[in-house]
Amino acid sequence: MLIVKRYTVCIVGTKGLDDFPPFYRPQFAVYSAIEHQRLQTQFNVCIFAAMKNIVLFGPPGAGKGTQSAHIVEEFGLFHLSTGDIFRSNIKGGTELGILAKGFMDRGELVPDAVTIQMLESEAGKHPGQGYIFDGFPRTSAQAASLDAFLDAKGQQIDAMIALEVPEPELRDRLAGRAETSGRPDDANPEVIQNRIDVYNAETAPVAEHYRAQDKFQGVDGVGSIEEIFIRISEVLNSLGTTA
Repeated sequence: MLIVKRYTVCIVGTKGLDDFPPFYRPQFAVYSAIEHQRLQTQFNVCIFAAMKNIVLFGPPGAGKGTQSAHIVEEFGLFHLSTGDIFRSNIKGGTELGILAKGFMDRGELVPDAVTIQMLESEAGKHPGQGYIFDGFPRTSAQAASLDAFLDAKGQQIDAMIALEVPEPELRDRLAGRAETSGRPDDANPEVIQNRIDVYNAETAPVAEHYRAQDKFQGVDGVGSIEEIFIRISEVLNSLGTTA
C-alpha cells in the first residue's frame, strides 16, 4: 500500500528549515504505509514540541499515569505531575518543598500559589516544550490560576482530555491495583468510594471551566491500554497536525 502525503514545514524555537529532515519540508512524496506512520509520528512530535499544553483528567483508577507515559513517548510533551513534583521538592528539601510540607503536616491544603510556583519552577527547566498536566488543576480556582500562569508565558491550555470510566469499572480497577500497589487504601471499598465521591464533588466541576472555553474532550476510558491511547491520539492529532 502506498500513500501520497504532503508534509508541512515544522519549525520549533529558533531552528530553521535546514535543521529538519526533508520530510518536514513542503513536498509531495510517496511512502509505504509503514514509513508514512513513522514519519507522521515524528511530525506530530515536532508539532507538539511547539507549545501544546494538555490537561489529562479523570477519576482515580482512570489510567492517567499509564496514558501520560504513552503521550510523552509518542508526542514529546513533558509530563508535569503535581504528585511527583511535591515529592521531589519535599525530598530535596527545597524552599517550596519545606513550605508545602509545613502545610501538609498541619493537615492543611497547600495553597494554589505554592503549587503554581512549583509547577513554574519545574516547567522552567524545559523551555520550548509543551506540557501534559497530570493531577492539576483539581479545582476551578486552580484552573484559573493555571490559565494565568500560562498566559504570562504567552501560552494556553489547548485541550482537556477527560478519561471517562463508569464507577463500577473504577472500583474494580482500584481493587485490582491493590494486589500490586502495596497501598492498603486501594483494598478498602469505603476508601475507594470516598475517593471517587471527592472527585465527583470537587474535581469534576473543573471540566466545566474547560467546556466554557470549548477545550473539553471526553474520551472513552474503557478498553485495552492500546485502544484508549488510540482514542487519545485522535484528539491530539486533531490539535497538532496540518494535513
